[in-house]
Amino acid sequence: MPEGYLMADANFNLVLPNIYQKMARPIAPTPVLKGKDAERFLKEKERIENLDPDSPEAKQREAFFKECIELYNRTKPKNV
Repeated sequence: MPEGYLMADANFNLVLPNIYQKMARPIAPTPVLKGKDAERFLKEKERIENLDPDSPEAKQREAFFKECIELYNRTKPKNV
């Protein structure tokens, strides 16, 4: 995993460093979306993927993810 990045697999599951995978109680998996919920999710996903890079929403998302990476880098364990 590249330094300072959180990644997701093909099913949009967050891929975490090994230290986080050794929890006492694993987090329950997210339920599968079906029907109108799945359609709404795909429509919103496509909308986000096609955002104009100069739009306020795209800039806000970029700032948010940059802040998340900085927070992760400040708080991650030293041995990861």
